[in-house]
Amino acid sequence: MGAHSLPPLLIDECLPNSIAAFFRGRGYSVTVVGQALPAGAPDVSVVAAALDQGAVVVTHDSDFRQMRSSASGAGGRLQRADRIYFKKCSHAQALARVAQLIDVIETEYRIAKANNGKFLIPITANSYTVFR
Repeated sequence: MGAHSLPPLLIDECLPNSIAAFFRGRGYSVTVVGQALPAGAPDVSVVAAALDQGAVVVTHDSDFRQMRSSASGAGGRLQRADRIYFKKCSHAQALARVAQLIDVIETEYRIAKANNGKFLIPITANSYTVFR
């Protein structure tokens, strides 16, 4: 994936700085919650900012699914948010997994966007699933 085709990322504050540093090292434009948005910003605000920026949300927070259905009037828009999220994964495991799976992540994102689809990849310590 060339640098021009890398999506911007909005990394949730629940992840360590090492995740942001890894993506920056790959050439991604990275914004961290707590910089562009106030620390502790509600999930709805994080997702809305990501959608406005065309960014992929990277989080360790799996409650985005519940937030999506409870957001009054914004649910349909929020469902379009692209996400990479770490599920039942320590921070050290999350960094190791993103390093292991970066080629898969980039390929699957490119396929999803080529088909005008949404990109979602939950990553655990031992598995990952791609939704597009």
